[in-house]
Amino acid sequence: MQKVAVIDDDTDMLSMVARMLGEGGYEVMAFSNVDAAVAALEHTKVDVILTDIFMPRLDGFHLLALMRDSQPDVPIIAMSGGGSLIKVDMLPETKAFGAAAIIDKPFTSKQLIAVIQSTLNAR
Repeated sequence: MQKVAVIDDDTDMLSMVARMLGEGGYEVMAFSNVDAAVAALEHTKVDVILTDIFMPRLDGFHLLALMRDSQPDVPIIAMSGGGSLIKVDMLPETKAFGAAAIIDKPFTSKQLIAVIQSTLNAR
């Protein structure tokens, strides 16, 4: 079973994504902040990371940088519905920071599974 780490500060979104992935046959590790994710991922190998971009304190850009240094072989998918303070779509910028793929919120379970499988197949 492939393992996916999901990071999102919105606990409702985190639960929904974890449920979608679980129903899709993935083992899920869910984290509500980057600090907890980084600490856990130091000791646990995952196949892919799915992270929100806009989060308090450490955001998805920080996670991309940290994982690029510690686990460069693990693909990261960036997700966002856009920041609440700015109206600029930062999701494409995540590619420059090393994201393997991007997905816009809201998304369906089918869309999420397709992006995860495409990313895993491209490895």
